[in-house]
Amino acid sequence: MLRHQRGITLIGGLILAVVVALLGFAVMRLVPVYLEYQKVVGSLTQLESTYAAGGATEEDIRNTLQRRFDVEDISSLSVRDIAIQRRSGALEVTAEYTAIAPFVANISFLVEFHSTVSVHAN
Repeated sequence: MLRHQRGITLIGGLILAVVVALLGFAVMRLVPVYLEYQKVVGSLTQLESTYAAGGATEEDIRNTLQRRFDVEDISSLSVRDIAIQRRSGALEVTAEYTAIAPFVANISFLVEFHSTVSVHAN
């Protein structure tokens, strides 16, 4: 009776290891970008709960966000890049930006982020 071999060849194993290593390296490069986005979303969410009772002005929002961005060490986005628009008695605060994560040599990942919260205004 013939026995069939099972498993992977050395060349197949090396190719698989290279693919897994490249994917792992890509994930390692993208994780900090997404973690910083989570900090931005957290800052916007805290902003929403801070002014839940109302009384927010554009200047108050920008000052509060600047303090939170300084504490959270957010560098991909500036407070000047935050769009604030008045919509039916509320201020809509929008953070929309792109982040670049270098990968290998001249290859980079471009990631686009968008988050919006509504804050009660005067």
